[in-house]
Amino acid sequence: LVYIGNADAVGINNVAVNNLELSLNPNPVSQGLAQLSFNLDQGGETQVFITDVRGGLVRTVQQGTMNAGPNYVQLNTANLQDGVYFVRVQSGNLNGTKKLVVINK
Repeated sequence: LVYIGNADAVGINNVAVNNLELSLNPNPVSQGLAQLSFNLDQGGETQVFITDVRGGLVRTVQQGTMNAGPNYVQLNTANLQDGVYFVRVQSGNLNGTKKLVVINK
């Protein structure tokens, strides 16, 4: 077997890495409110949003500058249908994703 030509590497570019640990309480959510907590090594522009299982944007929860250290964000789930969602946080080169289960009673 002889190959003549340039061999290009094949791979996936821009893979998001979960390097930001998120905590949701309570989860599953049945009372319409959950608290998201996470710790930032350094402050900066941060986005918090909820996506559906297909990755479609459901809601932007917060967008703006957040401080280094522990951060807490209230998630209002009262208007979400029962189901599985994902809470995503992006801050600089940090990314985190946490599954959110909504069960309205």
